[in-house]
Amino acid sequence: MRPLTDLITDRPVIVVDQRGHGRTGDLPGPITYEALADDAAAVLSDAGVAKADVVGYSMGAGAALQLALRHPQRVDHLGVASVSFNEAGNLPGFSQMMEGITPEIFAGTPMEAEFKRLAPDPDAFPSVVNKIKVMDQGQEWPAEDIRALTSPTFVIVGDHDIVRPEHAVELYRLRG
Repeated sequence: MRPLTDLITDRPVIVVDQRGHGRTGDLPGPITYEALADDAAAVLSDAGVAKADVVGYSMGAGAALQLALRHPQRVDHLGVASVSFNEAGNLPGFSQMMEGITPEIFAGTPMEAEFKRLAPDPDAFPSVVNKIKVMDQGQEWPAEDIRALTSPTFVIVGDHDIVRPEHAVELYRLRG
């Protein structure tokens, strides 16, 4: 895989390790899209970046969309892949599948190994899994807030995605 910096050469690239991911530890409290967005806004501020093109996939797309909603002055262009703005946007059964996830399911997997290799506290893996599994519960981001965004938005959905295609079209239509 080519480094992102090989693909984008005309501007700086900032890749954020979200809470509980990569080298960012498991912080106190829940992991929420709103907190991830506020963290990203703080990273941009600390880096001296007034406005950025923001791209995210899955949980990262939820964080990117929340960044645009909570800190619109920070987002120039928005790219979101595999994102829903409410629970109804996911395929039937997604919520039930997430309820069944346990840290033990990941025992011996590359995901667990990478977490333990990179995380400041390798023993925090169960805590992070349990926080992530409840992130989408009760998720409901107002359509009127999404419609009011001014950032041009690129919406991506895959043919084997957890997001319903109709929901991706609804997001596209909200963005104008």
